[in-house]
Amino acid sequence: MENKQKEIYDKIKNRFIKIVNENGLNTTLIKIESRGLTAKEAIGNTERKDYPILIGNEVMLQANYKGSIGQAFTPEPVAFSGTIEDVLEMDLDNDLRNRGIFIATINAVLRYLNLSTSSIHCKDKEPGLCAIKYLEFLNENYSNKKVLLVGLQPGILSQIKKRGNVRVLDLNPENIGKVKESILIEDGLEKYDE
Repeated sequence: MENKQKEIYDKIKNRFIKIVNENGLNTTLIKIESRGLTAKEAIGNTERKDYPILIGNEVMLQANYKGSIGQAFTPEPVAFSGTIEDVLEMDLDNDLRNRGIFIATINAVLRYLNLSTSSIHCKDKEPGLCAIKYLEFLNENYSNKKVLLVGLQPGILSQIKKRGNVRVLDLNPENIGKVKESILIEDGLEKYDE
């Protein structure tokens, strides 16, 4: 794993450890369902057909923590059942499968603790409506600011590009260097600090 990416995961992990410890959750069993959700299960029937999950680049991984669901995109879903402590001990540096479990687990636990209400991907017409809301939110709260979209999300990009001064960072080599929605997709690791 690149140093910058490792640094980001380490920060996320340390913050999650703090939340787990503050709430006494470190030995609670968490079940990860990692059968790859079909595109229809994950995002339904969307108007746009260029989302990565629809063109086969990613699979949705789902974690269930005491009835609270968290999801994460991954290129490599894997079955797992264990404790939060087991998840925290996973090698995130060298095993891509563990990263999906880690993020899905965080999303499920934060939803359980009511620290997040957005741990499940939107479906059907919601991705398009969500993109419109992104644009409205940015215009209302950050009208004169530059926008950085971390991770290419085509629906959101199609809306936020309307305001201009948008950059997109992505890790997918198939996207890096390409122009999407008239915006150059930059290397997320190489350009992270710029």
